[in-house]
Amino acid sequence: MVPYELCWLRGVWKYFRFGKILMIRTMKGILGRVNDHVLRLCVFGTVTCLAAMVIIILLQVVARYVFSSPLAWPEEISRILMVWMTFLAAPYAYRNRLFVRLESWVSKFPLRAQRRIDVGIHLLLLMLFMVLFRESLWMVMRGTVIRASSVNVSMGLVFAVMPAAFAMLISVAIEHVLLALDSDDPVPAKGNQS
Repeated sequence: MVPYELCWLRGVWKYFRFGKILMIRTMKGILGRVNDHVLRLCVFGTVTCLAAMVIIILLQVVARYVFSSPLAWPEEISRILMVWMTFLAAPYAYRNRLFVRLESWVSKFPLRAQRRIDVGIHLLLLMLFMVLFRESLWMVMRGTVIRASSVNVSMGLVFAVMPAAFAMLISVAIEHVLLALDSDDPVPAKGNQS
């Protein structure tokens, strides 16, 4: 039994817990809306890169087999578009939990442990994305002096998608941590969590 002098701590704790939950939900809502808009642009960019890549490859096939005169630039442009498409699709896939997961292993734990594992995984990924963001900035700076051979484009421009993608992945990882801290479910269902 708690002494009378300490009973007021229960009220303070309930108020603090309510404030913490309210703050998490507010941050989750704002971050969710920002991520919705940014990831919509990512999906548009991914689809645009894929469509451009298909058109360029078809152009190369026609030039090679119909006109017997292959073009020099389509293969390099296709590789660049593939890099951009991959990095633009990664934040969307991570947010919607489309990456490979070990759910059968995690489901053997109690619900509370599942939730802690989920938070831990997203915190580890957040740290990884922060390191990769820093390294990708260095890679972009180093790539500014290198030119692509057939299209004469700075490789810094090709690598510029990497820091942007890792910044978006950091934002999505923070959103996942907030979702896991606020949710009663151990692991949110696949699909949009906002």
